[in-house]
Amino acid sequence: YRIWNRVRTAEEIRADFDRSFEGEARPTGLTHYFPGAGPWGKLQGGAKVVKTSDFPPLLTPAESKALAEKFEKFHTLADKAGDTAKGKALFTTLCMSCHSVGGQGGQVGPVLNGAGALGVEALLRNILTPNAAMEPGYRVFRVELKDGDVLDGIRLGEDKDAIVLRRQNLEDTRILQSNVRKAAFTRTSMMPEGLLDGLKPQEVSDLFAYLKTLR
Repeated sequence: YRIWNRVRTAEEIRADFDRSFEGEARPTGLTHYFPGAGPWGKLQGGAKVVKTSDFPPLLTPAESKALAEKFEKFHTLADKAGDTAKGKALFTTLCMSCHSVGGQGGQVGPVLNGAGALGVEALLRNILTPNAAMEPGYRVFRVELKDGDVLDGIRLGEDKDAIVLRRQNLEDTRILQSNVRKAAFTRTSMMPEGLLDGLKPQEVSDLFAYLKTLR
């Protein structure tokens, strides 16, 4: 939990909301920093601290530095000129099994019709760190069956009789509650990490050239 003495920009918030400042100097403007385990000191009035498990994984200073370097590398590539036609072909191969544009594509991830309006920085954050700030509807829902099988997907619906799960490249699956041992949301996104790592530098530029056209 942090208290700042100034209004921060959206870019600043996105850059370090999921990092820890343990063991290093606090950035300018951070006046109070409370780690999850405390100590919190004396609280005023009816204030109290309640532990929750619904938070993004926190990065250590070393992990945060490595991510910042990776972000800078891909930001430079995303800002370079690219071939939109080649980028569209890459998008079709890499993304459309889960995402749709103009009514074409998968229904596992968010519709990307206006993705370009988000800007390069927000797009990069969503791609490089998909588990940091995912939309609730796109968290992995894990169903463990009594026969030992485990199914991950998007929960479309659930009642006392069954769970309806949507998975990539498969028909929606209706799972009887009588076959379920355990079912719950995880803290991971359906969006995989490392999506850009296997691309050549020019391919990254091409892909972002196309993404920027989606407005």
